Amino acid sequence: MASADPIPVEIDQDLADLIPGYMRNTRSAIEQILERCAAQAFEDVQRLGHNLKGSGGGYGFPEITSFGQKIEAAAKARDQAALKQHAAALGQYLDRVVIRFV
Repeated sequence: MASADPIPVEIDQDLADLIPGYMRNTRSAIEQILERCAAQAFEDVQRLGHNLKGSGGGYGFPEITSFGQKIEAAAKARDQAALKQHAAALGQYLDRVVIRFV
């Protein structure tokens, strides 16, 4: 199935020590997004999305930046269904990423 294909990402070798923590923090952010969404704490979710938007590119993950933008916008719109969809898609992306340090 094509949707389960690995997603190769090349990351600067200088970030190698930081990436495991960043990936853990991103997974934690997904959990927080879902929890705060369920509590209708949309300002918190908006902040979490904004943080993902700001950090993704700096760590070499432009897709995380894109997900952050979508999450931030959905939180502004108070759209719980979209937030759940984007959080799930981000989790699937993380499951499929294969990092190669260059």
